[in-house]
Amino acid sequence: MKHHTLKAVLSDQDKALVSSLLKKKGEVKACSNCGGLDLTIPPTSIDVSIGMESLTAGSYYCRDCGFEGIPTVFDDKNAYENFFLYRREKYNKGEDQLTSSNIASGAIRKERK
Repeated sequence: MKHHTLKAVLSDQDKALVSSLLKKKGEVKACSNCGGLDLTIPPTSIDVSIGMESLTAGSYYCRDCGFEGIPTVFDDKNAYENFFLYRREKYNKGEDQLTSSNIASGAIRKERK
């Protein structure tokens, strides 16, 4: 599957966000596929989430790579940074990518470009 290359270095802004989330919430939720932090409600689940919350509970959509699924949760900044670097390297090489729990997610990401 052809995909775009994602930045492989955590910016100072990203590092500050991770520190802030850890301080406020005690955890950081990251995309299990690419390590990204830009997670939102899955766009394909908005209609059903009102009446059927259990179907979408815990599922997120990554705006970086288009993956939809359960995020990886961290309570340590170094663990997250190591995971981010590993997942970005694999993602950018097209290796070891996860399959989205919703097959429409990739199509939605392509439409947003």
